[in-house]
Amino acid sequence: MFRPAVIHTKSASIGTGLKVRLQRAKTSPAKLVFVASTAVVSQYGWSVGDKLEVMIGEQDHHGLIRVRKNNSIGIATLSKKGGDGKEYFTFSLGHQPLYVDRAETSRWCGFVGVDSWVEITLPAWAKETAPAAVRKAVEPPSAAPRGPQARARAFGDVTANLMGDPAPGRSALATREG
Repeated sequence: MFRPAVIHTKSASIGTGLKVRLQRAKTSPAKLVFVASTAVVSQYGWSVGDKLEVMIGEQDHHGLIRVRKNNSIGIATLSKKGGDGKEYFTFSLGHQPLYVDRAETSRWCGFVGVDSWVEITLPAWAKETAPAAVRKAVEPPSAAPRGPQARARAFGDVTANLMGDPAPGRSALATREG
């Protein structure tokens, strides 16, 4: 006996509502392209043809991009794509030499409103080109030393430190009169 299959698919709109990808052709450098849902566009009062002002984070803010609607000096234009109730919006920042120069698939981005700006956190590939100090700050701590001798060298005598024991060679017993 057979019955018809029921296939449940998740909508592409599940996520944060804002995606980014690096789009690269064979002969040109990678371009930074954002895709926004209609909900995100309406949340910030954007519409087709709006110009977005763009600020790219450097140093400690590497991997963050801020955008806001500013038709007088904006450099990125908001375009509408799709149809049949599946509309979405895109804007491109072109090639940004601050980031890796390769194709990367679309990834959801975290974003938050900061004053009049929308601050976007780029995916992990943005960290690859971060300054060394920034990369070190976001790296996980190294594993604890293995073995009793390695731990003793790394942490010292924990019991002596906690109990207030004197340093080696400075025993309290030596100072007592017998």
